[in-house]
Amino acid sequence: MYNITRFPIIILSSVRTGSTVLVHDINQELKKQGKTLQVFSEPIKNPEYKKYKSFEHNFFINYKNNDYILKTHAYDLKLYPKHILDMISERSCFLIRIRRRNIQEQILSWNIARQIREFGYYNDLYGVLKRVLDTSKELKVSLPEINKDILFVKKYNKVIDEIDIKFDLDLFYEDLDFKSKYMIKSPKPINHEKIREVIKELCR
Repeated sequence: MYNITRFPIIILSSVRTGSTVLVHDINQELKKQGKTLQVFSEPIKNPEYKKYKSFEHNFFINYKNNDYILKTHAYDLKLYPKHILDMISERSCFLIRIRRRNIQEQILSWNIARQIREFGYYNDLYGVLKRVLDTSKELKVSLPEINKDILFVKKYNKVIDEIDIKFDLDLFYEDLDFKSKYMIKSPKPINHEKIREVIKELCR
């Protein structure tokens, strides 16, 4: 499906674009072909993201082979070591970009994930949800906070949109038919339509 032709694989994204499930789909596809890869999911994060994984950071920095998938936000590339940046600019990796066409839905997804502090939903081996959002719960509808979310998403999108690199695959969330049974779409709270309407008004 993805026709990966060289390694490592580097996936550049913005927030809430489906990059995690894309990694899983690619990894599962390659496993079926007998290729096992190490996965690094945003091992180096901007401090403002408030999630810094020091163990994975150090493991990634010291990893010497090219049999891996790196997923990171383009916004955070400035934090990465020179050899990774050189690999991207020289295209000595398989380079993928994933974005969203519907920015308002992207902002809605970010707002919900930020409020409930859950950024991914997974099935266990028996298909039972490990983490479940109480969809009867109403989330906060705060104009100042939603405005911050809009600016945050647009800031991350600007970098991934304007990056001057030729990609091996240039993907959009809306076009992909994700195969992963390991992950599911994030459930929406009962008042998600109200949040959507506020985002729509503020984005005009």
